[in-house]
Amino acid sequence: MSRRPLTRFGRPLRNCDGHAEMTIPPESIEVGRCYLTRDRRLRRVTGFRENGEVGYKYRTFPANPKKTWRSGALRPDIFAATVERVVPCDWTPEMDE
Repeated sequence: MSRRPLTRFGRPLRNCDGHAEMTIPPESIEVGRCYLTRDRRLRRVTGFRENGEVGYKYRTFPANPKKTWRSGALRPDIFAATVERVVPCDWTPEMDE
């Protein structure tokens, strides 16, 4: 089974050399740190799994009133490719205005 490539606006997330575009190096991912994704989700890293995946909790904006934080896991390279930047864990969209 093949995985769908990551895309942005219908195009693969690649730089001019054809490699996956990353704003943070995968080795810099830290437990307890929060990251903002390109699609405006806030991710808080909860740990690393035995298979090497990054475990995290995430929330979207506006926050879902029933269940604010949801769980997820991604390979470190994919996690890094989808992250825009490190942010405080209490980040809200209003902080960027």
